[in-house]
Amino acid sequence: MLKSYDAITSIAVKDLEVGRAFYEGTLGFEPEMEDPAGIVYKAGASRFMMYQSTFAGTNKATYMTFGFPGGEGFDDEVTGLRAASIALDTFDLGPMPGAWVDGVLTMEDGNRGVWFHDPDGNILNLTTVPEM
Repeated sequence: MLKSYDAITSIAVKDLEVGRAFYEGTLGFEPEMEDPAGIVYKAGASRFMMYQSTFAGTNKATYMTFGFPGGEGFDDEVTGLRAASIALDTFDLGPMPGAWVDGVLTMEDGNRGVWFHDPDGNILNLTTVPEM
Protein backbone atom coordinates (compact mmCIF):
# COMPACT_ATOMS: atom_id res chain seq x y z
CA MET A 1 0.00 0.00 0.00
CA LEU A 2 2.25 2.83 1.22
CA LYS A 3 5.61 1.17 0.55
CA SER A 4 6.01 2.98 -2.79
CA TYR A 5 5.97 6.43 -1.18
CA ASP A 6 8.64 8.39 0.64
CA ALA A 7 8.09 8.91 4.36
CA ILE A 8 8.68 12.35 5.83
CA THR A 9 9.50 12.60 9.51
CA SER A 10 7.52 15.31 11.33
CA ILE A 11 9.08 17.06 14.29
CA ALA A 12 6.95 19.21 16.59
CA VAL A 13 8.48 22.33 18.15
CA LYS A 14 6.90 24.82 20.54
CA ASP A 15 8.34 27.84 18.72
CA LEU A 16 9.26 27.77 15.02
CA GLU A 17 11.94 30.45 15.41
CA VAL A 18 13.69 28.55 18.21
CA GLY A 19 13.41 25.35 16.19
CA ARG A 20 14.70 27.12 13.11
CA ALA A 21 17.70 28.47 15.03
CA PHE A 22 18.58 24.92 16.13
CA TYR A 23 17.93 22.98 12.92
CA GLU A 24 19.34 25.65 10.61
CA GLY A 25 21.84 27.54 12.75
CA THR A 26 23.21 24.68 14.86
CA LEU A 27 22.71 21.58 12.69
CA GLY A 28 23.11 23.36 9.33
CA PHE A 29 19.91 22.36 7.53
CA GLU A 30 18.49 24.65 4.84
CA PRO A 31 14.75 25.06 4.31
CA GLU A 32 13.50 23.46 1.13
CA MET A 33 9.91 24.61 1.44
CA GLU A 34 7.92 26.76 3.85
CA ASP A 35 4.19 27.19 4.26
CA PRO A 36 1.81 27.88 7.15
CA ALA A 37 1.93 24.18 8.12
CA GLY A 38 5.69 24.25 8.74
CA ILE A 39 9.16 24.08 7.24
CA VAL A 40 10.49 21.16 5.18
CA TYR A 41 14.21 20.35 5.22
CA LYS A 42 16.16 17.97 3.02
CA ALA A 43 18.46 15.47 4.74
CA GLY A 44 20.35 13.30 2.26
CA ALA A 45 17.73 11.66 0.05
CA SER A 46 14.98 12.16 2.65
CA ARG A 47 13.08 15.07 4.14
CA PHE A 48 11.65 16.12 7.46
CA MET A 49 9.08 18.70 8.42
CA MET A 50 9.21 20.92 11.48
CA TYR A 51 5.86 22.26 12.66
CA GLN A 52 4.56 24.12 15.70
CA SER A 53 2.62 22.17 18.34
CA THR A 54 1.85 22.38 22.03
CA PHE A 55 2.75 18.66 22.18
CA ALA A 56 6.39 19.27 21.21
CA GLY A 57 8.91 17.21 23.15
CA THR A 58 6.35 14.80 24.64
CA ASN A 59 7.68 11.75 22.75
CA LYS A 60 10.19 9.99 25.03
CA ALA A 61 11.62 7.84 22.24
CA THR A 62 13.96 8.59 19.34
CA TYR A 63 12.24 10.93 16.90
CA MET A 64 14.66 10.86 13.98
CA THR A 65 17.80 8.89 13.09
CA PHE A 66 20.55 9.84 10.67
CA GLY A 67 22.39 6.81 9.28
CA PHE A 68 26.06 6.79 8.32
CA PRO A 69 26.72 3.88 5.91
CA GLY A 70 29.96 2.17 6.85
CA GLY A 71 30.44 4.82 9.54
CA GLU A 72 31.74 7.38 7.04
CA GLY A 73 31.40 10.89 8.48
CA PHE A 74 30.07 9.72 11.86
CA ASP A 75 33.06 10.87 13.93
CA ASP A 76 33.14 14.26 12.21
CA GLU A 77 29.44 14.83 12.95
CA VAL A 78 29.86 13.80 16.59
CA THR A 79 32.77 16.25 16.85
CA GLY A 80 30.51 18.92 15.31
CA LEU A 81 27.76 18.24 17.85
CA ARG A 82 30.25 18.61 20.70
CA ALA A 83 31.69 21.80 19.17
CA ALA A 84 28.13 23.18 19.13
CA SER A 85 27.87 22.36 22.87
CA ILE A 86 25.21 19.72 22.27
CA ALA A 87 25.16 17.23 25.15
CA LEU A 88 25.16 13.56 24.19
CA ASP A 89 22.67 11.41 26.09
CA THR A 90 23.20 7.96 27.56
CA PHE A 91 20.52 5.62 28.86
CA ASP A 92 19.97 2.15 30.25
CA LEU A 93 20.44 -0.28 27.37
CA GLY A 94 18.19 -2.98 28.82
CA PRO A 95 18.60 -6.16 26.78
CA MET A 96 20.64 -4.38 24.06
CA PRO A 97 24.32 -5.27 24.60
CA GLY A 98 26.83 -2.51 24.11
CA ALA A 99 29.06 -0.05 25.92
CA TRP A 100 29.01 3.71 26.41
CA VAL A 101 32.29 5.61 26.09
CA ASP A 102 32.16 9.40 26.34
CA GLY A 103 28.53 9.50 25.18
CA VAL A 104 29.05 7.14 22.22
CA LEU A 105 27.43 3.71 22.24
CA THR A 106 29.40 0.89 20.62
CA MET A 107 27.37 -2.23 19.95
CA GLU A 108 28.77 -5.77 19.92
CA ASP A 109 28.59 -5.76 16.10
CA GLY A 110 30.80 -2.63 15.99
CA ASN A 111 28.07 -0.15 15.02
CA ARG A 112 28.06 3.08 17.01
CA GLY A 113 25.46 5.66 17.91
CA VAL A 114 24.84 8.89 19.79
CA TRP A 115 21.61 10.48 20.97
CA PHE A 116 20.86 14.13 21.74
CA HIS A 117 17.89 16.47 22.26
CA ASP A 118 16.70 19.51 20.34
CA PRO A 119 15.57 22.57 22.39
CA ASP A 120 12.07 21.05 22.83
CA GLY A 121 13.35 17.70 24.06
CA ASN A 122 12.86 15.78 20.80
CA ILE A 123 15.40 12.94 20.70
CA LEU A 124 17.63 12.63 17.64
CA ASN A 125 20.13 9.89 16.83
CA LEU A 126 23.22 9.45 14.69
CA THR A 127 24.14 5.84 13.97
CA THR A 128 26.56 3.91 11.85
CA VAL A 129 24.95 1.36 9.58
CA PRO A 130 26.43 -1.36 7.39
CA GLU A 131 27.11 -0.43 3.74
CA MET A 132 24.02 -1.06 1.65
